Amino acid sequence: MKLSARSRAGVPLKIAIVLLIVAAQLQPVAYSGFEAFTAEIVVPVPAVSGESRSARLIDVVVEIRYPGSGVYEVSGGGEVDDTTKYSMIMAVFMAALIAGYDPWSIDAFVRVKSLGPVAGTSGSLGVALASYYGLLHKGNGDLRSIGIAVTGAVSPDTLAVSVGEVPLKCRAANEEGLILVMPLSNEPNVQGTRCNYRAVAGIVDALNLLGLPRVEGELRVKLPEQFNEAMASVAEEIRAEARAVLSRLSGLMEPEEYARLSQRISSLIEESVTVDNVSAYAAASTAYMALIEAYTAYYAQVLGRSVPVEEAIREIEAELKSLAEKLNSMEGSGSLFYVEMLSVAYTRLADAEATLVEARRLAEAQDPQALAAIIASAKARLFSIKGWLEAAETLEGVGRPLSEDELSYVVGRFRDFTRLAVKYGEALISYLIDISGGARRGDLEAFRAGINYVMEYAERYWSEGRYVAALGFYREALARSMTAVFSGGVGGPSQEIIERYLNELKGVYTIMAARTYAAGYVSGLAEAYIQYAEVLYAREPTMNDSVVIMEGAVASLMPWLLAVQSSVAPQAYGAELGEVGEPPVAGGGGETTEDLGLALALATAAFSFAAGFYIASRAYLRSSRLWA
Repeated sequence: MKLSARSRAGVPLKIAIVLLIVAAQLQPVAYSGFEAFTAEIVVPVPAVSGESRSARLIDVVVEIRYPGSGVYEVSGGGEVDDTTKYSMIMAVFMAALIAGYDPWSIDAFVRVKSLGPVAGTSGSLGVALASYYGLLHKGNGDLRSIGIAVTGAVSPDTLAVSVGEVPLKCRAANEEGLILVMPLSNEPNVQGTRCNYRAVAGIVDALNLLGLPRVEGELRVKLPEQFNEAMASVAEEIRAEARAVLSRLSGLMEPEEYARLSQRISSLIEESVTVDNVSAYAAASTAYMALIEAYTAYYAQVLGRSVPVEEAIREIEAELKSLAEKLNSMEGSGSLFYVEMLSVAYTRLADAEATLVEARRLAEAQDPQALAAIIASAKARLFSIKGWLEAAETLEGVGRPLSEDELSYVVGRFRDFTRLAVKYGEALISYLIDISGGARRGDLEAFRAGINYVMEYAERYWSEGRYVAALGFYREALARSMTAVFSGGVGGPSQEIIERYLNELKGVYTIMAARTYAAGYVSGLAEAYIQYAEVLYAREPTMNDSVVIMEGAVASLMPWLLAVQSSVAPQAYGAELGEVGEPPVAGGGGETTEDLGLALALATAAFSFAAGFYIASRAYLRSSRLWA
């Protein structure tokens, strides 16, 4: 959090977002006999003055009302920036989901106790913990404090995201007698200091601070043989294409450079063959990594020389058009497995098309290296689309049947969640552009243009009643928004950090899967992602690729969970344990009385510039690990 010396006179601006429930076959139920309650929780959040470089604690009050109608409000002592508004709404939303509540069945009011404008995201982790605490304890309208100072942002899958100025924030918390809860990826920032802190990977990881045990166990399913056979076939096709592209490169590169590239690609191809018996999906994904490397090297050699940029883009567009026509000719509803596989084909189509939008922007900016990589990503996507089409065709009658009305409801719920995530991601991109003084504006705007492109088509498909296509495009919009929010990665070459982020996502997955699978929504896509995450972690335990893939598993359950939570009674994780432990009594962090503006900063200017550069110029790396 960062304090600004700016202030604005007048009445504080209150911003409200109303989350509308989609009417469809499945309807939210009225829980007869379930007690209504109002809970009001305060969490101290450290703030840093931008001019004096000093920090202090600011109280943020979260009021939860149940039952409600999905009204979420964020207010402060002045104008509330979109980054604050959407990050805090997302924090309450994710806390409600993990707590077992339909997010549209509550009302939430977040009040930042400071005068002046509010901007940034680093108060959202505290809001998430306060929200969960309020939903668990319910309360009688009495004000409680969670008794710990919290800094950090929250991603749309519960992860705790890095923030800046952590040493100053920790000092402010400790001077008030409070420990500082921070994102795990911020832990290196306080090493060597006297900071009294607890580092958490996300909302679920932090639940033990509220007296709850850690989530144990893991739900797994067996993938249909038809899926494994389709993935094995596609893996071989991708390996053959990678070898062919590598062969074409032999006369285009310097011998030593070609030898190094050939060794890397051949190693990935061999690994793909090796893991085929472990996970056919992991084999296809590993082969896809080899293909990305080969295509990137190829386009780096030929773009603007033997192959004009516009010609390369048009060629991919023509192939995508042909694949889109085949996709559109397939059945628009079917079994759950079929819907999942076909929607992922649409997701990859959305990714490829949005990537070409970014490519045209980068061509205008004349960035050859980034352009070659991003065109390579779009080209490789053609194979992943074909792969998911094959998988869908073999699974058309496998799994739970879904009626069109049921599918409409599921996608409608997911649509509303994705709209919130996209607003969060777009606001953060704008914030990064502003605080970096416009540096890399072109790259950031290109990435935002890709998100807008995907959402435009998602909304069009939704309005046309093409729900499988809409699901795929909404999923891609969510993935790109998550990239924007969690752009700093999980940080550091530490196996412990990677493992703890993986455990956070496994805990979230377990809670979500227990509810969705009990309702008959068994996701084969989530299981495929978990298998590949395990393969990646075994290969590279200090890289965050396995975390990115595990995020895919959680995101795959999200549409089904959102539908399930609207039709079952609230059941918070930990409620069955009886009385949970009370957190420590607050030792400080009173209301702000000085006329200082509050800015919930994502990071320092240096970190923000690095994150912005990552989002725009290197976002394609997200897809280089995840062919699906």
